[in-house]
Amino acid sequence: MHKGLNILKADRIYYRRGDSLKILVVDDEENNVNFLVRKLTKLGYEVFQARNGLDAIDLVDREKFDLILLDVMMP
Repeated sequence: MHKGLNILKADRIYYRRGDSLKILVVDDEENNVNFLVRKLTKLGYEVFQARNGLDAIDLVDREKFDLILLDVMMP
């Protein structure tokens, strides 16, 4: 594990069928964001998007997400 990172690991994640999980997609590539938003929305998830880290932090401060998909190689 990378020094300085604190990662919490849950043994299991439970949710009920029909729950609309909130997913945040963070990527600076518009095509990647559009693809993921389209596919995840079609699967019934409530999807939010951010194009940079600062926007992602702002969204995380306002919303509680079940999953965050993050591009780790953003400028």
